[in-house]
Amino acid sequence: MDGRQFRDEQVGFPYCGQKAKRDPWKGFPNDSRKAKRDPWKGFPNDSRKAKRDPWKGFPNDSRMAKRDPWKGELQMVKGLYTAYTGMLEEMRRMDVMTNNLANASTTGYKKEGTVNQSFDDQLALKIKDTSEIFQAKRLGDVNLGVKVGETYRDYGQGSFYVTDNTYDLALDGEGFFAIEFRSKNGGTSIKYTRDGAFTVDRNGYLMTKDGDYVLNANGARNGAGGQANYVRVDPNQDVRIEADGGVYQDNRRIAEIGLVDFEDYNYLEKYGENLYDVAPGGRMRESDARIEQGCLEMSNVNIVSEMVDMITITRAYEANQKIVTTIDETLDKAVNAVGQV
Repeated sequence: MDGRQFRDEQVGFPYCGQKAKRDPWKGFPNDSRKAKRDPWKGFPNDSRKAKRDPWKGFPNDSRMAKRDPWKGELQMVKGLYTAYTGMLEEMRRMDVMTNNLANASTTGYKKEGTVNQSFDDQLALKIKDTSEIFQAKRLGDVNLGVKVGETYRDYGQGSFYVTDNTYDLALDGEGFFAIEFRSKNGGTSIKYTRDGAFTVDRNGYLMTKDGDYVLNANGARNGAGGQANYVRVDPNQDVRIEADGGVYQDNRRIAEIGLVDFEDYNYLEKYGENLYDVAPGGRMRESDARIEQGCLEMSNVNIVSEMVDMITITRAYEANQKIVTTIDETLDKAVNAVGQV
């Protein structure tokens, strides 16, 4: 059989070599030519779509986590924010401390302090952890920083300084002098103070160094001012003031200095000028303090203790400052060095 006859004999075979060259898989149900174009056509989970949208339909869409992992949260490194709140809190503590030191020699001044309070703990989740598929791994609770919870006032007794001045009065015990305070616009109100550095005007009225009148017992108990409730003496005669507040001249009781106290000092508000005001709800009671004539109550600020606390605050501030610097350097390397690799 010659070659021509062999070729002719192959003509007519269903899968002859000639047709194989042209269309070797023609007639098969899964045509490989189509497989190249669309290998997964007809499958329920089309990998082509998986490449475009691999997490479509899952309840926790990781695409959203990649785009906005902290949606609704502050876009800040948590350690940086924590250090910042620590620095801010130390600054406020320092303000209170310096105010105490500035008033260390102020008569009747009561020192202030601060209470630190941390922010509420928040649940931390690792949202891109591949060890647990489709589940955010719990890292535990983290704290976001600290703040000044409140500023309190220490009403402890201050030491006495002897002046031998007739109208210098100090309170030994809990209580306050009642003062009719006159504001710059001419209005009057009742304020309270521990500062007993008083004087007498030419008319004999007992006054503070700022010119506000000291109230007698009736004015202090009723919270009423007016000339009838002022303490008045004869400036040309000797004056003796007893421990109960009685004012004597020529062995006669001519007036009584008003003293009051309060059931809850939390209702006392610092007004300024070494005076206190009473917030709504504050209840007054009788004071059991004793008056010491010729003395002044100094502030209850301990300068040595305040200086030690100031050093502690400074070191704590520097520690937080170092944390901020370290995190800033780390972020700088992450952006400028690692990002170039």
